[in-house]
Amino acid sequence: MSELCRERLATQLAEAVAEALRQDLTRQERALLVVSGGTTPVPFFRALALCALPWSRVEVTLADERWVPEEHTDSNARLVREHLLQGPAAEANLVPLTTRDATPEQGVDEVAERLAQLAWPASSVVLGMGHWPVTTAASCRYAPSWPAPWPFTGRPDPMERHQ
Repeated sequence: MSELCRERLATQLAEAVAEALRQDLTRQERALLVVSGGTTPVPFFRALALCALPWSRVEVTLADERWVPEEHTDSNARLVREHLLQGPAAEANLVPLTTRDATPEQGVDEVAERLAQLAWPASSVVLGMGHWPVTTAASCRYAPSWPAPWPFTGRPDPMERHQ
């Protein structure tokens, strides 16, 4: 896949996610975005950071994380700060999945408390599952449609069929 095609796909995804956030922000004070880390979503992060949003009302958390300090090169929170939370998007509130505790078992209560305070359900969840962009999946609860070739689950909420 060409670099130009990758950039276009990242921009499409960013526009759809930004619209889902905007839709929720018309109905509620805060909106939640859940993203994966790794290098897979970096083009999307950069494109989303350029979108005009009331970023101070957007909460961002991670779908996955390694139990390392946020400054560590393997930290997904660091990656989000470096590639998404730039420019106006730096006003978003990043809610990390780690603490300064030595183990996840020691930090789980603090992380659970943070997560309980978020604006659930998430406006959008973007999961990176391998090499960009082919295996990136997204769910935007209010996105009316999704252009091919995204493996988008669309409406209704994908968790409904599992309940």
